[in-house]
Amino acid sequence: MGQDEIRHHLALSMSGVYSKGGRPDRVIIEQRIAPHPALADLAFGGTADIRVLLLLGRTAMAMLRLPTRGSGGLANLHQDALGLGIDVEAGRTHGGIWRNRAASIHPDTARPLEGIVVPHWQEALQFAVKLAGAIGLGYLGVDLVLGACGPVVLEANGRAGLGIQIANRRGLLPPIREALADGTPLEPALPAGLYKSLLRPVPGNLRPHEK
Repeated sequence: MGQDEIRHHLALSMSGVYSKGGRPDRVIIEQRIAPHPALADLAFGGTADIRVLLLLGRTAMAMLRLPTRGSGGLANLHQDALGLGIDVEAGRTHGGIWRNRAASIHPDTARPLEGIVVPHWQEALQFAVKLAGAIGLGYLGVDLVLGACGPVVLEANGRAGLGIQIANRRGLLPPIREALADGTPLEPALPAGLYKSLLRPVPGNLRPHEK
């Protein structure tokens, strides 16, 4: 759309063309987030994002999500996007998942998916931890867009899906045990005061259906 088309669309919106009953309306203009150049040849037709999974204020698991030709530029695994497991300490990918199957190369560009350095990694982790502390949930998935100027928070999810575990080839039971064994939520999670019920010993032998 050109500037004239945008102005026309905004004028129609404010005059009430798209509102119920034809009443005057408002327009919300958001900043456009330019994709990070380091991922330009990986994020096909869209912008990559990160999901960070947190337990008691700790980063338990992370995944880089990449749009594909099939996903129409959307970084959503259910819409054909790629999910790459991230080594939390190093900020590098180590394989991935596509269409619920293990993937080692990008389906559109044939680029290897292992060893990709995630830009602004430490900054992204700091954003996720701060958001988890502000929301006060013991288990939380934070989604961030990787823009050219750094990470931008998209949303928080109280029920993150299983894709992040499959992409990392690791279940959540080990990080859950580690978080509960430590017994002290990290700042800024501690002030929320909502973690005490989770700070209890984890049974040593869980039945198969409990794992």
